[in-house]
Amino acid sequence: MQLRAWSFEPSQEARARATAKGNLKPDDLIAIYRKRTTVNSSGKETVTRLTYFAVDSVEALSKFGTRRRG
Repeated sequence: MQLRAWSFEPSQEARARATAKGNLKPDDLIAIYRKRTTVNSSGKETVTRLTYFAVDSVEALSKFGTRRRG
């Protein structure tokens, strides 16, 4: 089992930290991990792990590859 830590960091602090590390360009893709727990009528818990991606441009979407629907 892997635990995932999270924290909120204001934009200004994040930019300052990234600049101090030599990263002048922010990430164009950020993964957001969420765990949802539901309980059914018999009391059984079900845990679902979800991953969302926030992107800052259409170009960043190319990291997911191309897929046609039809």
